[in-house]
Amino acid sequence: MNVKIEGFGIVSPIGDKNKIWEHICENESPECEIIHQNGINKCVSPIDTGNNNIDPKFFRRMDKQVVYELMAGNEAVNGSESYLSSLDREKIGVFTGSLFAQLQFGMDQIRALISSGNKNEISMYTGVSFYYGAASGEMSILISSKGENASVCSGACSGIDCVIEGAKNIDRGVNSLLLSIGGENLDEAVISDMMPKNNGTNSVFMPKKYFYSSGAVCVLLASNEKSGSSIEIISSRNVNDSESLFECRESFSSVLEDSIVKCLSDAKLTVDSIDLVIPGINNTGEYDIAELSVLAKLFHGKKNFIYIPTALTGDMLSGSGNLKIYVASRCMLAGIIPANNPDFYNQRVLDLYKAFFNWKNKQKELRYSLVIQRDIVGGRISLLLIKNNRI
Repeated sequence: MNVKIEGFGIVSPIGDKNKIWEHICENESPECEIIHQNGINKCVSPIDTGNNNIDPKFFRRMDKQVVYELMAGNEAVNGSESYLSSLDREKIGVFTGSLFAQLQFGMDQIRALISSGNKNEISMYTGVSFYYGAASGEMSILISSKGENASVCSGACSGIDCVIEGAKNIDRGVNSLLLSIGGENLDEAVISDMMPKNNGTNSVFMPKKYFYSSGAVCVLLASNEKSGSSIEIISSRNVNDSESLFECRESFSSVLEDSIVKCLSDAKLTVDSIDLVIPGINNTGEYDIAELSVLAKLFHGKKNFIYIPTALTGDMLSGSGNLKIYVASRCMLAGIIPANNPDFYNQRVLDLYKAFFNWKNKQKELRYSLVIQRDIVGGRISLLLIKNNRI
C-alpha cells in the first residue's frame, strides 16, 4: 500500500492522546469514575466538549456519538491548515463508523414496525442509517472537503474498517487525505444484551478493571507522496466468519489464522517479522481464548510480543481498533513494548499464555506491528499491518 498515517485525534474521558500515552507508559489505571450497571463497567467521567473550535450548535442538535467523532476529526487536522490548503479538496475524504450510532432508536423503529404490521411506517433502518451518515457528512462540512465520504457499519470493527477502506481509497488514488473515525456513545443495556453468554464463561472471564468507554478516535491517512510520516500501512484484511456469530465455533480459529497468514503474505512477511501484536481481546470469553491459541500456534516460541491497552484505555468498541493503531504507532516510534496490566487477566489466561505478555516496559526496536480487532459478537475480524520506516 502507498499509505502513511499522518496523525491522530482522540476524544476520551481519560483525556487526549498524550494523556492516554502517559497512562500506558506508567501502567496506571485512569483517574475516572467507574460505575457498575447491568453487569457492565462503564467509564462515566464526562468528556470535555468545551476545548475546541467547533460551533456550539453541533453539540445542541447532534447525538453525542456524532459530536465525539467531530471533535476527534477536528483534533487530527488541527495545526494542519496549511497542509490541507495545499491539497485538492476533491481528494480529501471522510469515513466514519460506530456500533451504537442511535442503535436504540433504530431498534425502537423495528419494534414499532413489527407491532403495527404497517409497511408504510418509517423504515426500521432510518434511525441507524441517518446517524451513521451524520458524522461523515458533518465532518466533511467542518473541514470543507469535497472528496469521497462513507459510513462503515461493521459493529465494533467499524472504526478500523474505516482505516482499512480509507487506505484502499488512497492507494487507488481516489483520495490523497482521509479522516478515518470510529466513535461511540454507549448504551450499557444494549451491550449487556449483545455480549455472548457462553455458559457463564464471561462472568468468570471478566477482569475486575475492564470497562467500556464512550469517545472517538480519528486516524488521519495520507499518500506517501504527501506525507512525511514514518508509520506506513502495508497490508490489511477484514473478513466475516458467519458460523461464529454469537457463538465461538471451530471455524473462528481457522478463519483468524488464515487471515493473519494472508495479511503477512500480502506484505511478503512471515510471523518472525512481527515485533508487536495488539490483539482483539475484548472480554468475549471463548473468543479471546481461541484468538490466543491461534497466536500461540503461529508465533510458537515467541515471548513478550503481545500488548493489550484496553485495561488502561477502556473498550471504546468501534473506536478501539483505531486506538490500538495509535498505541502501536506510538510504541514503534518510542521503541517500547509497554508493561501489560495484570488486572486485565483472569488466572486461566495467565496460566495458558503468561509468556506472551510483557510485565515491565521493554525497550526494543519495533519495525512491524499487527493490530487485530474483533466484533463483540464474533464473526467479524479486521487486521492491520503497519511498518516503522525509521528502522
